[in-house]
This record gives sequence, structure tokens and C-alpha cells, in this order.
Amino acid sequence: LGMAGALMERAHVRIDVLVQHLPLNLRIWLHGISLLVLLIVCGFMAWGATNLAIDSYQMNSSDLSSWHIPLAIPQGIWAGGLVLFVLAIIAVGARSLKLALTGSTALADSLLLPRTDIDEAEETLEALGKHEEALKLAAAQHADASQEQSK
Repeated sequence: LGMAGALMERAHVRIDVLVQHLPLNLRIWLHGISLLVLLIVCGFMAWGATNLAIDSYQMNSSDLSSWHIPLAIPQGIWAGGLVLFVLAIIAVGARSLKLALTGSTALADSLLLPRTDIDEAEETLEALGKHEEALKLAAAQHADASQEQSK
């Protein structure tokens, strides 16, 4: 279940050092390809897990402990999590495709990129209730840096 939530929150670990430096249109295509590959792989996993849970249910399979827990219960939860992840992939892919086709490629890119260190810091400050103060401080530091560069 956590995989779908992590996808929606852009919390999955990705190594995209090179992708960040590519042109925006190429980045969008690469994000789309990676989502498609993820959809195919996780689709097969969800299909296999669902079939396994159904087979375990039909055969009344249970674990070997003294509790004899039906295997369909944990396998069904596992399959449900994978199906939810596949649905989340489809939702993120459809939303980013819609944004890219309507010309909002930068917004689509921000939806598909992993969170940056700045995103993480803002989330932490917001949780601490200091988000506004931090934004003012960051703006002041940015203005100071811009003035120093112009000298």
C-alpha cells in the first residue's frame, strides 16, 4: 500500500542526475517511458499476485503454523497493494500526459521528478510552522546572491 502513496508523494528513490540536465521535452519523454515500464512490470506483478491469492483461496491453502491462517488473506492484501500501485501509476501517467499535451510540460515535469532537497526542507519547515519565515529568508538570501553576482 505504501508504494502507491510514495508514488503520489514523489517519494520513491530515483537516480536521475543526468535526466535533470536534459531539455524539458526530452525529460518528459523519458519520464513517460519510465512510467510505462513501471506499469508493465507492476502490472505483471499484480496479475501474478492476484492469481496466487485466488488459487490459495480456491485450494483452502493455509500456513504451516498452529494457527492455520488462510494464505489468501496476506496474499490478497499483497495483491491489493500491487493493484492499488498499478492504479496510481495509471493516474499519475494520465495526469502528466494531459498536462504535457495541453502545453504544461514544466508542470508535468515537476509532477514526475522526485522531490528535491528544497522540497524536503520546505515540507519540514511547514511541519514546524515556520514555512513563511523560511520563504522570506530564502528570498532575502536569493536577492543578496543576485546583487553579489551583478557586481
